[in-house]
This record gives sequence, C-alpha cells and structure tokens, in this order.
Amino acid sequence: MKRYGSIIRLRPEYEERYVILHRHVFPQVLKTIHLCNIRNYSIFLREGVLFATFEYHGTSLPKDMKRMAADGVTQEWWKLTTPMQEPFASREKGEWWASLEQVITLGARAARPRLRSAAVAEVGEGNAERIRELIVREAAQLFPAFSRVKGRSLSLFLKDHQLYLYTEYTGAHPERAEQRLMKSQPWKSWEENLRPFVRTEDGYGSPWSLMREVFYTP
Repeated sequence: MKRYGSIIRLRPEYEERYVILHRHVFPQVLKTIHLCNIRNYSIFLREGVLFATFEYHGTSLPKDMKRMAADGVTQEWWKLTTPMQEPFASREKGEWWASLEQVITLGARAARPRLRSAAVAEVGEGNAERIRELIVREAAQLFPAFSRVKGRSLSLFLKDHQLYLYTEYTGAHPERAEQRLMKSQPWKSWEENLRPFVRTEDGYGSPWSLMREVFYTP
C-alpha cells in the first residue's frame, strides 16, 4: 500500500455545487474507484484549493487510472466536475490534479479510520529542504506519541511552498485523541522546530490551517 496526494484549484463560483455533488456521488463512480484498487480516499477544501489523498493497494497505478478513465459513468462524472476545477501550472505533463511530493508517512494500521483530518501550512521561501530534513529527523520522536493516541496514519506532502498534513485516528473518541496529540510534548516540540520555516500571523501561533473534508469513500 502507498498513499498519494494531489491538489487542484476549485473555481469559487462552483464551490457549493461541488460540495453537493460530492455528497451524492454516482454509485458506479464509487464502484470504479474501488475496482481500481483505491481505498480510504478523501478530498479536503480550503480557500479554493482541493487536496485529495488516497491509499493505493494495486500493482500499477497508471494502468488502474486508464481503467478508471475508460469507465463511461466516470466520464460523465468528470464532465460535471472538470469545468469546476482549475489545474496548477506546476503540475507535471499529462496531469490534471498536481501530484504532491510525499515527504513521509507514519503508520497505516489495518483498522478503518474513524476520524480523518487535513491541514496546510505555508512554507517560507527557500525553506523546503529544511522542512524535509526536519520531518525525517523528528519522525522517530513523533510516531510513538501518535501511536499512543491510536493514530492510524500520518502523512506530510509538499508542493509549491505548501505543506499538507493528513492524519487518521481509530480509537473510540478520535476527536479527543487528536487533541491529546496536539498537546503532547513531542508534537509541541515538532511544531516549535517547524515554526521558523513556515509563515504564521504573529510568528508564535500554530502554522496549520484546517481544511474541510468534502468527500470520502472507504
């Protein structure tokens, strides 16, 4: 299994319609997603940017993407959603959604997540490499704290001076688990070390801006 992340802009005049559509996705579209070995797929929204992330459980993502594109109902779905979107100029050739660089993923337990959360932070100019080094260096300290609160998976993605955080929790009270993680010393230490390389309103507050989940399929 591998986790992927991608982003695209949502045209502001279509935001309400997009959210409503994704509350009532065509059943065949959901079936095709599953047949293409995609699991645990979420889309989040903040300030006109859509952040999508999913687990891939197959052996060839390009082949499965071709399979998805050949499905007639999925094509009809894309006719509805594509005009609502505006791709990033920094996307790779042939992409519609711009792929994110996966900096790290911690965990990935078998249990289905009961809470999914995403947030984004703005990386200061020239700080991307320092961010990568910091994440890798402190992962060993962060992961035990994440596991103690029944965290299922934690992923960090980077693109265009934006750092995307995605977390999953499995316990009976996942909201409390997330709060405990944020209050833990390893997390506070990590945020403190991260703060010089990201932009905050006052230089002291949390660098993270929460995103709203607008779609999920297991």
